[in-house]
Amino acid sequence: MSDYNYGFNNSPGPGPGTPGPRPPRGGSDWEAVSWVLDVALIFATGPLGLFLTFAHAAGHDLIGNILQGLFGSRKKTARPASAAKAGAKQEEGRFQGVRHADAGATAKTVFGWILAGFGIVAAIGAVGTGEGLWHVLSMIAVALGGGALVWSGFMSRKKEAKFRQCISITGQQGVVDMRKLAKTMGVKPAEADKMLTEMVDRGYYGERAYIDHERQLLVIDVEDMRDVYRREDEQRAKQQADEKTQAQAKMSEYERYVERIRQADVDIEDEVMSEKIRRMQSLTASIFAEVEAHPEKRPQIDRFMNYYLPTTLKLLESYARIEAQGVSGENMAKAKADIERIADTLVAGYEKQLDKLYRAEAMDIAGDVGVIENMLKRDGLSDQDDFGQTVAGGH
Repeated sequence: MSDYNYGFNNSPGPGPGTPGPRPPRGGSDWEAVSWVLDVALIFATGPLGLFLTFAHAAGHDLIGNILQGLFGSRKKTARPASAAKAGAKQEEGRFQGVRHADAGATAKTVFGWILAGFGIVAAIGAVGTGEGLWHVLSMIAVALGGGALVWSGFMSRKKEAKFRQCISITGQQGVVDMRKLAKTMGVKPAEADKMLTEMVDRGYYGERAYIDHERQLLVIDVEDMRDVYRREDEQRAKQQADEKTQAQAKMSEYERYVERIRQADVDIEDEVMSEKIRRMQSLTASIFAEVEAHPEKRPQIDRFMNYYLPTTLKLLESYARIEAQGVSGENMAKAKADIERIADTLVAGYEKQLDKLYRAEAMDIAGDVGVIENMLKRDGLSDQDDFGQTVAGGH
């Protein structure tokens, strides 16, 4: 496995053991045959052969693709299913494939120089002997075709050098992070993607290798990819747990108390007792809302926070545990009855606690009401009828 520290996104993948789609083929298995036909067509048709040769040199094997469409692939043997587990032997096989490609590039270069030299000499000779224009142009086309072969061989060797470097970096890993590979090779991610797609297409990494474009991974060994899926699941579960922990951490002390009372209601099945608990929860939420709106009132609920609430929760949680036992001993029944009895007292106490928070406000309201009543009486506006007459007289 790779030592890379994968940073995957949270989007779900195809799932463990599900291979991704193979990339579309970019070339054919009739490479050598198509080159021979391209060059032969230069002698036979001139411009057409020249066009096909240049197109092939640019990476478009038109004749090879036609042959493959008509006769199918020329490959007879499949590569090992698990390239990463094959060890050094399989890695050597990858280098062997590159060496074969290098040999083909060298052959193209040598043949291209021969062809280019022949065409140039023949074209000069044709001019010197007064041959027709068509013959001179044909020899020039041969020289240009040879030049295309030389250029193609040079580009092939350059590409194979990148392949060799890539094989050395990937080593015997089963899953490779393409972004890190591109950074190591000093190329752009798009170039690394194109290069690896071609290598997978050529079978350097085995028939089951594929590229997971969503995660930007080269998957050589499906078994190792299962480990990636497992790590993604673990990371997703950890992230969800962290988010839940963070949400709980953000929950204020007031919210935690209200949540514990709500949980007690869920845990206790007795409906009469649950109704009392829901009333406590509502009153507690109202008390906290008032204190949050008016922080200066916080000292008024110190005893409520430090004694009444913790004791209430302790009693409710004890009630839930006794109820969950499913047996009714004498002591257990007495404990439940005591808690049920004190619950009514607690509800009344919570109501008084909420009411006390509004005492100062009620006094202020009463004072304002008294003042405005006195002003209305003094101005002769306290009686509704007199108020109407005064308004009418004013008009």
